[in-house]
Amino acid sequence: AHLRLTDEQFAELGARLKALADEYRALSDPSLPDASLVFALFHPGSHAQAEGDVK
Repeated sequence: AHLRLTDEQFAELGARLKALADEYRALSDPSLPDASLVFALFHPGSHAQAEGDVK
């Protein structure tokens, strides 16, 4: 999903995702098969930065 968030919303979402992963990590039962959880939350470089990197 592509999101357009304020810096505050971005930070809140990151904290909420971390809390959710921590919650389920605490419930983890080592006798069950592994499951992987992957979140990717990042600010891409600005368009001006990208153009500057190419030159």
